[in-house]
Amino acid sequence: MITEQNDLLRSIILRCRSAFWSVIFFSFLVNLLMLTVPLFTLQLYDRVLVSQSADTLFYLTFIAIFFIAVYAALEFLRSRILIEVAHWLDNQLSPIILTNSIDRLLLGNRYAYQSQHDIGVIKNFLKSPSFFSFLDMPWFPIFLIAIFFISGILGLITLMGAIILFLFAYFNQKISAHDLQAASKITEHNLYDVDTILNNAETVQATGMLHAFIEKWIIKNNKVMVFQSASAKHVGFISASSKFLRILIQIILLAVGAYLAMQGELTGGAMIAASIIAGRALAPVEQFISAWKEFFSAKESLIRLRNFIQLPELRTKHIALPKALGNIECDNLIYMPVGIEQPLLQNINFKLSAGEGLAILGPSGAGKSTLARMMLGVFKPTRGAVRLDGADVYSWDRADFGKQVGYLPQDNGLIEGSIKDNIACLETNYSDEDVIAAAKMANAHDMILHLPKAYNTLVNEFQLSGGQAKRVALARAFYKNPCFIVLDEPETHLDVEGERALLNAIEKIKAKQQATLIIVTRHLKLIQLMEKTLVLREGKIQALGATPEILAKMQ
Repeated sequence: MITEQNDLLRSIILRCRSAFWSVIFFSFLVNLLMLTVPLFTLQLYDRVLVSQSADTLFYLTFIAIFFIAVYAALEFLRSRILIEVAHWLDNQLSPIILTNSIDRLLLGNRYAYQSQHDIGVIKNFLKSPSFFSFLDMPWFPIFLIAIFFISGILGLITLMGAIILFLFAYFNQKISAHDLQAASKITEHNLYDVDTILNNAETVQATGMLHAFIEKWIIKNNKVMVFQSASAKHVGFISASSKFLRILIQIILLAVGAYLAMQGELTGGAMIAASIIAGRALAPVEQFISAWKEFFSAKESLIRLRNFIQLPELRTKHIALPKALGNIECDNLIYMPVGIEQPLLQNINFKLSAGEGLAILGPSGAGKSTLARMMLGVFKPTRGAVRLDGADVYSWDRADFGKQVGYLPQDNGLIEGSIKDNIACLETNYSDEDVIAAAKMANAHDMILHLPKAYNTLVNEFQLSGGQAKRVALARAFYKNPCFIVLDEPETHLDVEGERALLNAIEKIKAKQQATLIIVTRHLKLIQLMEKTLVLREGKIQALGATPEILAKMQ
């Protein structure tokens, strides 16, 4: 059964059907008006030159110019419509694809890296001359009928030539499709590899991995070029053959037409008109063969987008919920990602009342950061649930949920934009007072003021130190005083002053009991500020209880 989600791409495209029908109608008129020049030529040779009438020449010229002007206007209109359609489709698809990409990327789906590229391929194809050749091919019968009207023999020659050209197009598709598909798949992986290496440029330079990466990338890229070269050779041969055939057909038409004219069965004007019409009739087929690679790329991109959108929806949609108080519950939480046999988290159960604090301890690989992300609804539990004030955090509307929580990941998670944009979580209606208050809470205000453009400093243009980036990310976690805050090793990269500011901020939050706190940490003083401590080992709770009791047992 096709659901609304599965048929989303089709429904979006169908919203443009009136525009596509307009383009098809304009294409019909454009191709009809393309008969203007051959018909003008026919009348010029068979009527004007015979009658020697200047008036007839004037009126015929005026009519021809008028029709050519209409033709140009319709060409502009259909081009303009397709540009608008391409941009509209981009605006409709991009947010949907981006939304799906975030969750799918967390599950290891690499297509997220190529999705926007595929949208661009489809958009560019719709605006390209290649698509116009695709639109013009169905109107071939109009030109064929016109040639048959002039001469049945010339019509048969044109029809036979068209059949051969269409066979060329068919074999072109059969021969090159496999090579292009193989090249497309390898290119997709190469794009992911390049994106990964660029995102880790600092590590790559520090460890000297660049040369080794380039060698491996060249090997993979050579495979792409082998497939692309094989496809290009086939397409090039067939394209050259089709051009030869089209010109050959026109020469044969002129030769046969001249013979018929000598026999008195055809006029000179009709002979030339038939040749012009045949050239126009066969041109779209020839252009389509030359543009086969673009057509194939657009088709593959459309298939990938459709398959991606058709994947089952990960998050159920809920109505907006009231502002949360901060009561947290982990109910028999189990998490086992796809492709992993051993659960990363097993039977996690605990509750925190609003305003309470929990420190999460454990060795590396125990599942501490995974649990922190589960608490924020980043991953979907295999079994069980995490609830904030009784509502499943995974199913909670993400925009609404994000306003109620603060999060500091291990890697800080700063995104491209200004310091102010990062602290305000890209909100457009933020107030400077809220941003500054969050920065002061994280003891980042004075540090930010000393940056080149203060709060307007762009993260991607100014290299923040580890401690500076941590303070900015910490300010984002405190933005607008959320009721639930998760900090994953917040002390990392902080100097003595930064640690002192962090402790002061946590003490203020605890004194006011304004937020429920979960901190993944090894810092003793931070642990001591939490009412409860949870010790994880191999994804299981090893110990859970009041912090003084847990620390006493560990000592």
